[in-house]
Amino acid sequence: MVLQYKAPVLAAQAQGATITGISSKTLKSITIPVAPLETQRRIVEELRAIEAQKVAANSILKSFSALVKSRFVEMFGDPSDNSRNYQVVSIGEILSVQPSNGLYKPQKDYVTDGSGVPIIRIDSFNEEGPNYSALKRLNCTQKETEKYGLRDGDIVVNRVNSIGCMGKTMLIDHLPEVVVFESNMMRMHVEESTMFPRFLRHQMTSDYAKRYFESHAKKAIGQASINQADVKGLKVLVPPYVDQKSFLDFAAEVDKSRVVVQKQIEKLQTLYDSLAQEYFG
Repeated sequence: MVLQYKAPVLAAQAQGATITGISSKTLKSITIPVAPLETQRRIVEELRAIEAQKVAANSILKSFSALVKSRFVEMFGDPSDNSRNYQVVSIGEILSVQPSNGLYKPQKDYVTDGSGVPIIRIDSFNEEGPNYSALKRLNCTQKETEKYGLRDGDIVVNRVNSIGCMGKTMLIDHLPEVVVFESNMMRMHVEESTMFPRFLRHQMTSDYAKRYFESHAKKAIGQASINQADVKGLKVLVPPYVDQKSFLDFAAEVDKSRVVVQKQIEKLQTLYDSLAQEYFG
């Protein structure tokens, strides 16, 4: 072990009833082990190398997203001008389930013992879908799970957030159990004989859709919101089914590469955490 030092040492020296702290004298009196400079340099180089690999991998992930968006424009053109003359409709015209807001429950209804029902919240948002195993859980009545329970193919839209995050859209797929969704988002379902849900999700996460949602946002201090009418009013392209599928097949291949890179990032983070624990305690 080198440079091992634990925060509880500071906590043990803290004083104060409401707000605890330590004096500069106390801080100066605490001793810590110091490794030779050569050892310090080696540790820094190892950790920096891992950080550099993580930065490079995250850059690759961003390039995957850009590649898929570029492929969409290549195949279908920019939705804002519809240069390929596809059918254009408002989202509300092609939904089998119209947008509806989610469930509000007070903090006392949340549980940590593994019981209850998982709920999708703002911190669960991810274009590729939520990490179901990491969702918080809460007690719900059967009526609530029936009303707010999601199903595969649902699209969830974040209706309240900061201006840059409001309007984020996620496809629900491969549900492992009953999952409900929070009140600061809305759920809808596209008529699947008209459009693949995943194809609609790609349109709703495009730069074009982002500009639309931001232009319709109702702004307040520190946050912005869109309503159900705003979402239903977004114009989308309706290409032939075969063209939608061709694009989604391409996106699926890119997603396979994305998964490989994401796993590499997770391994790098595990290695970083392990070395940090070894070196610093």
